[in-house]
Amino acid sequence: MKNTKDAWAKELYTRIAENEKQIASSDSQLSRLKVDNLKKLSEVNAQVEKAQENRNTQVMKSPVAGVVFDLKPSTKDKSKLDIAKDPICQSIINNVLKPGEPRPKRCDEAYYEAQQTEKLVKVLDDENGLEAVVYLENSNVALVLDALKRKREKLEQYHGKQLDGEKIECEVGKSCVCPEKQVNRDKLGLTEYDCVPVEVNVEAFPALEFGTAEGEVKEISKDAEPPTELRKYYAFKTKIKLKNQKFVLNKNKPDQVEVNLQSGMAVSSNINIGKRTVLQMFINRFTGKLDTFKTVK
Repeated sequence: MKNTKDAWAKELYTRIAENEKQIASSDSQLSRLKVDNLKKLSEVNAQVEKAQENRNTQVMKSPVAGVVFDLKPSTKDKSKLDIAKDPICQSIINNVLKPGEPRPKRCDEAYYEAQQTEKLVKVLDDENGLEAVVYLENSNVALVLDALKRKREKLEQYHGKQLDGEKIECEVGKSCVCPEKQVNRDKLGLTEYDCVPVEVNVEAFPALEFGTAEGEVKEISKDAEPPTELRKYYAFKTKIKLKNQKFVLNKNKPDQVEVNLQSGMAVSSNINIGKRTVLQMFINRFTGKLDTFKTVK
């Protein structure tokens, strides 16, 4: 009887030892599988990150909605793709663009190798329209700066505030623009000359026939820009907000047509500071808010 019990106990201990050995082996296998899976997961995550980086480097996103012009890269013949079916186009629309960002209206296949510092495209801000940029000579800058200073003294304290449904824009060191509504100008005690008015002559629309585009000085650069090949003098870049963005052809006639101003049009400007006759500015070009030309005609 005792021998039977000893044999049974020995067999039981043997089975327990074997089970513990199997459990240890299983734990070891699970540990190896866990390590292998973590390694594979890390590799997959690295591939995903690399794919996202590659995707992001292939997509250019404008900070604002606007009109693309002066596009440098060229496309192949018959490069237009089906935006609803092309997988890359759909991936960009569904995965890259965030809610509320402008959606593309077409999709093209392009081949272009750009340099790191090369400008590929310019965008004109639809919301803010065109502005004019002129270059003011040293002999005239003091008078215009003084006029702009008087405007800032009256408006900077109201920057960002709403006045009769109109937001005042006059940030320290940046653009300063008078309210468009005359009632708001009256409330702030602004005269016509306080806004530093400008008459902009557009070369494509002779002033004697089409008149001028009205505007106001909004900003003058702090430092003078050095001479260029076309502009042989130091000058201060001056930005002008335009009241109108179009000219009317054949005014008061049945076939009258409105023509929008275009970026790159040559202009000459007269700034009225209210102290002396109009200051004749040198010819320059229209620019969009996001990107300005420095070429002087």
